[in-house]
Amino acid sequence: MLAGGGTGGHIYPGLAIAEAFRDDAAFAPLDVLFVGTRDRLEAQIVPKAGVPIAFVHAAPLARKPSFSLARTIVANAAGFVESLAILHRAKPDVLIATGGYVALPVVAALRFVRLLGRTKAKIALLEPNAVAGITNRLLAPLVDEVWYAATPARALGTRERVVGTPVRSSMRRAMDPAAARVALGSVSGERGVTPRSVSERVASVLPRILECYRAAFAGNPGAGSGALHLETDGDGVVTAATAHLPIAPSAARCIERSVIGIQFSGVDTGEASADVSLSFHDE
Repeated sequence: MLAGGGTGGHIYPGLAIAEAFRDDAAFAPLDVLFVGTRDRLEAQIVPKAGVPIAFVHAAPLARKPSFSLARTIVANAAGFVESLAILHRAKPDVLIATGGYVALPVVAALRFVRLLGRTKAKIALLEPNAVAGITNRLLAPLVDEVWYAATPARALGTRERVVGTPVRSSMRRAMDPAAARVALGSVSGERGVTPRSVSERVASVLPRILECYRAAFAGNPGAGSGALHLETDGDGVVTAATAHLPIAPSAARCIERSVIGIQFSGVDTGEASADVSLSFHDE
């Protein structure tokens, strides 16, 4: 069983996992079920990929107390009950959560069933982003293993693995690197943010970012690379940033401040996030 959705970054890795399992004779016979929400992208993408899907109610977790908090609680409570029914019918051996708020009621339901001694199904959580969102941070203590797409900037725990991002076979084809960078904007977009919008806006503040990086090395920077995680409000304005770079904390904070306030285009579903790869080279 796979649970996740809302954005392609949470859907396509799940489909890649399903494809890999189906192509491996060691997992035959195999039944795969994707659990998502009816009003997000997974409702269209997953069936087209030939993977069965079941729907539950879910809502984003409120970052601040608001009038929508009651709706969030009701939706996720309903999703929890619906997940119990789906688990009873499907009886999965393994649940892999690929991210997105829909994973919360599904994982919570399976953990509850395990506490009752009704199943021994294992739970894994895939973290495709450089910085975990609020849902995955809440789910991490409930799962048996956490799978990271990128190596965290700390020592791994006993339940943590770096596995990379699962990729479908149709995407593993040769492509001219220059054309790929132009087409993708050299960044990965999350909910409501277009990659080209991210690359263009971050490029507009690159002089400030480079100044912060150079200051960390007294004007003589060496080569280095890392990621910059961005969070926006409903208007596409960056309100929070986290720099994951091999530099002093003060320089990282400088880079983070340099991107606060820039605005992305194409944000159409409320808050959004994106991970930007940064690479510095010797001059």
